[in-house]
Amino acid sequence: MSNGTPGNNNAFDTGVFACFDVSGFRGMTPIQFRIYKDAWNTFNRVQSYNSNISTLRAGGNKILNYYQYVDQNERNQFRQGQQLHAQIYPFSNWNAVSPN
Repeated sequence: MSNGTPGNNNAFDTGVFACFDVSGFRGMTPIQFRIYKDAWNTFNRVQSYNSNISTLRAGGNKILNYYQYVDQNERNQFRQGQQLHAQIYPFSNWNAVSPN
């Protein structure tokens, strides 16, 4: 727990998470942090799965299917995660895996 003394700046104690975005430094509440983290991880999970499936299908295993979203919320999380990746790493390709 933070006791308010100088030099004791634990972001988890203050309830504000520090991050850098395109506009610079800003604070983030734990809820915002969790939403962004979940979106980021959803994008990574789905993109990795689809990348593996694409590779296996290119090798001839056409019976494998690409990821099926559980619901619209998960699809929206994927898109938000994709946008976050593009914001943080603007010079990388964050397009979804194209079906083959």
